[in-house]
Amino acid sequence: MTEWIEAAAVPQMLRPGMQVFVGGSVMEPLALLAALKDAPEASCGVTYITNPVPGLSRIDYATFHPEARVITNFMSDRMQNSFAAGKIDFIPMQYHQRHFFVSGPLKIDVALVQYGPPDENGMCSPGYGIDFVPAVLERAKLVIAEINEALPAPPHLPKTHISKFHYAVRSQTPLQLLRVVPVDEVSQKIGAHVAGLVRDGDCIETGVGAIPNAALAALGDRNDLGVHSGLISDGVMALARAGVINGRRKNIDTGKIVTGIVAGSNELMQWAGSCPDISYRTVDYTHDVALLGGIDNFVAINGAVEVDLLGQL
Repeated sequence: MTEWIEAAAVPQMLRPGMQVFVGGSVMEPLALLAALKDAPEASCGVTYITNPVPGLSRIDYATFHPEARVITNFMSDRMQNSFAAGKIDFIPMQYHQRHFFVSGPLKIDVALVQYGPPDENGMCSPGYGIDFVPAVLERAKLVIAEINEALPAPPHLPKTHISKFHYAVRSQTPLQLLRVVPVDEVSQKIGAHVAGLVRDGDCIETGVGAIPNAALAALGDRNDLGVHSGLISDGVMALARAGVINGRRKNIDTGKIVTGIVAGSNELMQWAGSCPDISYRTVDYTHDVALLGGIDNFVAINGAVEVDLLGQL
């Protein structure tokens, strides 16, 4: 049975040597993390497992205590100092493989997650994303959930019964928003070139940043586009509202916008909170290479951070 506690009680549950999974991106449990930051001794000898998303993840858990560490498969600018100090174990891997990493060999003593309030049947919605969390809930020895009253229960987002949580903390944390990156002239030109490669009926995947945003903005004259992506942002909303994205020609998940996470402006979050066309799926589905290979006319649109002299992104 779930026990309701105050956030201040969470630090008392950690012990040196523990490995603690923290839900990332829009699922980051900020009230729980604030309590841990205010009780630094609780993180002595603790290793946090995280997956930071640039623009969303603003906390470096390795700074909670001089002997706190982090295991991550992504790096962000906020983690530079801890990485230089040798406090971060950076393990690069393909995103799909991370699902099997956290659901298989990785020891998880505690999971810190965020969900919305339970409905009349005790079912809680993770709000705007599902990502890796369901796999972790099955493996963590102790699950502590921040139950955030601000989170909606979007249609087609798999829910979890509150009994899955050993402890629950009530909060009213504001929605986490991802700043929409302005599209400059260079990005606009690149985006136009990219958009020229997308045909009517294609199924697209997009990342975040100026170039994917510019490409989406240039697709307004296409018809019957589909979406299968790990993350969707404001550009997808605009095309869906215009009827450009409708998924009619998708051979898999016909008519659905498939994603693991929704991240963007407040307008996007309000739209996604009630949109019946979004199908939220875990990473083992959104990033499954075999599945992606079976999607007809699949087009991936992502921005590269840099290119080396050998042409590697």
